[in-house]
Amino acid sequence: NGPAWGGNGVFLQVGDEPADITVEHNTVIQTGNVITAYGGTRASPRPIHGFRFAHNIAIHNAYGIFGNGYGTGATAMNVYFPDGEIEGNVLAGGNSSRYPAGNAFPSVDDLMGQFVDPDGGDYRLRPDAFSSLSSDGKPPGVDHAALMKAMRGARGSGLR
Repeated sequence: NGPAWGGNGVFLQVGDEPADITVEHNTVIQTGNVITAYGGTRASPRPIHGFRFAHNIAIHNAYGIFGNGYGTGATAMNVYFPDGEIEGNVLAGGNSSRYPAGNAFPSVDDLMGQFVDPDGGDYRLRPDAFSSLSSDGKPPGVDHAALMKAMRGARGSGLR
């Protein structure tokens, strides 16, 4: 959230040819792009091989998955993630014609209606929300039970 934390509100900025990146099962309520990819020049971009973005929930906002110098959606993905997998995601407010099949594009209001209490900060999904989207047997977004368990373990270990 750019206004709250400073910056541009982008969830993930990645570039200059890293490889084998996996981003799965996140719930992101951000104010900027979902992903901004960069690197190289327009004539010679530096692709990111082995990129996987799957089963995430995010708000598309103006540019969604953006490639510096190439724009939004499939055009950017073909340049920066040529062998990438973008699947099982909820990109609220996005245009489905710009992205691969197998992702969902509800309105932002419809997405917010799928959470237990977003106004109160509870972003757990309601039962069966987006259940048909999953290819791994789990709903998209963060697994809140696993997150809470991990956080309890971290507190017990002295980590904060």
